[in-house]
Amino acid sequence: MREIKIYFIINLHNSEKLNRLKSKIYAFFKTRQEHIFIFQTKYKGHALKLTKKGILENVNSIIACGGDGTISEVGGLLVGSSISLGIIPIGSGNGIAGHFKISKHIENCLKTIISNNIQLIDVGKANNNYFIGNMGIGFEAEFIKQYIMKKTHGFHSYLRASIMAISKFKYNKFEINDQKKVTPFMLMISNLNQQGYNLSITPKAICGDGLLDLVLLKKTSIFKIINFLFFILFKIDINSPSLERSQIKIIKIKNLSKSHFNIQMDGEHFLINSSELVVSVEEKAINLIVPSED
Repeated sequence: MREIKIYFIINLHNSEKLNRLKSKIYAFFKTRQEHIFIFQTKYKGHALKLTKKGILENVNSIIACGGDGTISEVGGLLVGSSISLGIIPIGSGNGIAGHFKISKHIENCLKTIISNNIQLIDVGKANNNYFIGNMGIGFEAEFIKQYIMKKTHGFHSYLRASIMAISKFKYNKFEINDQKKVTPFMLMISNLNQQGYNLSITPKAICGDGLLDLVLLKKTSIFKIINFLFFILFKIDINSPSLERSQIKIIKIKNLSKSHFNIQMDGEHFLINSSELVVSVEEKAINLIVPSED
């Protein structure tokens, strides 16, 4: 019988919290047969290196311990792989974990991991970059840029970053599928029904339906923008002529204002050095360990 090997990749730099997490993992597996390996990320991109190491060693599961960015980073390398992805959500927003009802309690996460209850999930792809949760090229990209610059986490940091992003945001003009021209405040494409802190812009999104949910908020007044953000914050159903919703399998977006794209993917900021962006869905691409329904 093949031995079971599990990699834990932890993106956490608070030594007290890190040691507490490691202690809980070691204690949980002390009397079990699985072979576990715990790694802490030391620098940007280290999670990718550690995931590649796990793939080469043909481990059974790789557990991403962090926020949406860490989970997406690890998961992107597991697309098409038989290695399963597990999650311990220790980020701020935790939108991916929220969608799949993965507990924030470490012991519950570890019980889920050993259950190896697998759900094949879709992922999004923007040019050559994968995302599990969502991506955006409008205000949301500026918001994530400002949030990262704050170097603090939490809901209050989200609010401060939102205010700063509104003041810094500049409209760009895009062409959709070589025909429709738009100048959006927000253009988000989501695979899941949460974007963090239990907030949602795409509440009806289903991961596994072979589709991505697109939300387009056209250029409008600052009053309507604030109203839109208020409705999201307080989970009020939004109905506005400035708002378009659709579902897609693939979409081609051309930036008519710049020769590049500033985008956010799963809470991380990226610069795409191309004036064209193709976003598509890859169906049943990752083996995700999820809680059992019973």
